[in-house]
Amino acid sequence: MNKLLLSLLMLPSKMWRAMGADTDQLKAILDVKLKMDDRKPMAMGRAQKKQSKNNLVLHTVMAAIAGALCIFPLLMFRYDVFGLFGYFTILMFLLTFSLTTDYANVLVDSRDKFILLPRPLNESTLFLARMLHLFVYVFRTVLPMALPGWITLGLAGGWQAAILFPIPLVLMVFMCIFIVNGAYVLILKFASPARFKNIIASFQIVFTIFSASAYYLISGAMNSTMLRELNPADLKWVVYFPSYWLAACWTWVGFDAALPHVGWLSVLAIVFPVVCMWIAIKKLAPAFSAKLAAAESMGDSGNAVAGRGRTSRRSLFLKLANATNKNDAARAGFIITWLQTGRSRAFKMKLYPSLVTAPLYFVFLLSQGKRSLVENIALLPTTQKHLFLLYIPAFALLNCMHYLPRSEQYKAAWVYYPAPLETPGFVLAGAFKALWVKFFAPYMAVIATIVLYLWGGRAAMDIVLAAVNVTLFALCMMYLTVKAFPFSVTEEEKGTDAGVRVLATFSLIAVLAAGHYFAVSIWWLKLTFTGLSLMMVLYVWLSYRGLQWDKIKQAT
Repeated sequence: MNKLLLSLLMLPSKMWRAMGADTDQLKAILDVKLKMDDRKPMAMGRAQKKQSKNNLVLHTVMAAIAGALCIFPLLMFRYDVFGLFGYFTILMFLLTFSLTTDYANVLVDSRDKFILLPRPLNESTLFLARMLHLFVYVFRTVLPMALPGWITLGLAGGWQAAILFPIPLVLMVFMCIFIVNGAYVLILKFASPARFKNIIASFQIVFTIFSASAYYLISGAMNSTMLRELNPADLKWVVYFPSYWLAACWTWVGFDAALPHVGWLSVLAIVFPVVCMWIAIKKLAPAFSAKLAAAESMGDSGNAVAGRGRTSRRSLFLKLANATNKNDAARAGFIITWLQTGRSRAFKMKLYPSLVTAPLYFVFLLSQGKRSLVENIALLPTTQKHLFLLYIPAFALLNCMHYLPRSEQYKAAWVYYPAPLETPGFVLAGAFKALWVKFFAPYMAVIATIVLYLWGGRAAMDIVLAAVNVTLFALCMMYLTVKAFPFSVTEEEKGTDAGVRVLATFSLIAVLAAGHYFAVSIWWLKLTFTGLSLMMVLYVWLSYRGLQWDKIKQAT
């Protein structure tokens, strides 16, 4: 497979040479990069190999599902050029954000600088090798993502449309690659290396949130009457979008152009990628490698410089650690958890989307039915749906607790074990306090503000009871499933009875929420439930804080 890919990449050798690249060096670099992709070390032998294959299948299936969501403009606008414009717009948007996130490590990987930079390589060769290597990665995602649209167009437009499809698809991939790369290079030119990594991390989090929210957005769009009644003739501005240029290619096989006298725009679909490549390689590439090397070498120092500007925030969490913990071990657990949850990009990518999509799901439910969203919001104060909102944090913060002990750098957790800790449960208790103060309290405060605004002061006691119940749920979840130090086990670490424990804990939150629902109109019963829940919180808290070494060792 690698030989075939390499041959295809080197077909336009004359064009690569015209762009300033040394084709022999380019072929050698690509050959090594493709071989290295297939020779990643396997830490767990056959089990790891099987898991890698499963991940590949899962990635392919998820890409195909995302591609299936892109075809609704084709179904809505009956397969004309305007429907293709909508299809390519959504597909380019998803692919562009994927490039900005999933393939950022491939694009900005500077580990090969120790081997390549001392060699007599020009910037164009190195830059183009990086781009073509990225192209292979992208195409492995694009093929399953484009398959639903390819089949749909083949069935609707005949064999000519099916044969034409790969040409605009390849042009679109080149557009996305060089648009994103141009943005990266511009960011590297105007931002510090440390700031550049923070910007990439922010893009990754935003894209994860968008991906998790895509189902609700697309479902709402398909139910929109305004979108169904849209007249393409009123949207002449679409001719300025590259996605319309790609769609215009189907005028070659007889598709309706939707707008008059714009069939010639298909020429731009061919010219634009070539121009992008020339600008990126000739104008932006020279400083790219140097900036990447600076980003790699200044990672720690850049963070240190940026850290001097965060003195006030550091002093704030240190004050919180001292105020909420009297034990030194608990204080250490609080500080470690607070810092690592702010520095770990993987942790933030797993937590922040759940914080956003959980309330979004509530809005999605309100938008369903015969009434409009505005009408349903106006009727909210007459319902008891504020209870659903108040218990959202229990599910939104589930990832927060689940991923607390997991890390790719789990080997650094050796420092816990030689420490003179008589009761390691204090470290876990401090970690729980950090999660509660940093994530749960602000999140619950925002939801409580919304509930008070819509339902008024009568919901105040409901807010208190829900906060106590969710805290009890979180503590039980931590006690049953999190018996390892923060960021001390691998991502794949699982307990043999973890599923049973999680199911039991969810049964607890269901019982607590049901009891709250039946007592929602009886103030003294809610007061009684609050007192009972507080007693349970204290009991579980003391049990969790008192965990001994034998329990910790079982988990690790």
